[in-house]
Amino acid sequence: MIRSSYSIAAFLLFFIFSYSYAQELERVQCENGKFGFKDKETGETIIPFKFDDVGYFSEGLAPAKLGKKWGYVDKTGATVIPFKYGQARGFYEGLAAVNQRGKFGYIDKNGKNVIPFRYETVASFADGVAPVSRKRKHGFIDKTGAAVVPLMHASYNDAVNAVFEAKDEDFRARLNEISSLRFSERLLERFPDGTFPVPWVF
Repeated sequence: MIRSSYSIAAFLLFFIFSYSYAQELERVQCENGKFGFKDKETGETIIPFKFDDVGYFSEGLAPAKLGKKWGYVDKTGATVIPFKYGQARGFYEGLAAVNQRGKFGYIDKNGKNVIPFRYETVASFADGVAPVSRKRKHGFIDKTGAAVVPLMHASYNDAVNAVFEAKDEDFRARLNEISSLRFSERLLERFPDGTFPVPWVF
């Protein structure tokens, strides 16, 4: 479905732009296998090579791994959120997806769990919504954890299609209150033939 492709493309472009502007520091792995960060311009080591893995900086914090657990550090290398998660993603719109005991939820920058650990797959928030799945059913939630698109669809694309095929005007208005999915229409100028089918990457 063309509109589905536009919305997926819009989400992807959001993350490309977010990454490009977020990274003043470069993620680097040294010869001993440890990770740290260097200044992109000068090559100076800013955060020592002591981590077993690191993610990328977004909104001032980066996920980092010590041993088997992930936490978050700031741009000085100081620990901001303790190393206690099985997986950790970058912060977007003030929330980050993390995994505990095999389930994903979302935390804020204080490390507070704001959306419970109940999902099998998740992605970061963009324009107030995030795609999630549970028991192989896909949908969208808002930043309170409330379902915007119910988790009843067989795939992410089906969940997107449900948004655009919905006949319930109240439902569409609700989505537009918290999300600018409508900005995907602006991609018509770039991709007038609709040939931009990009799958969401969880």
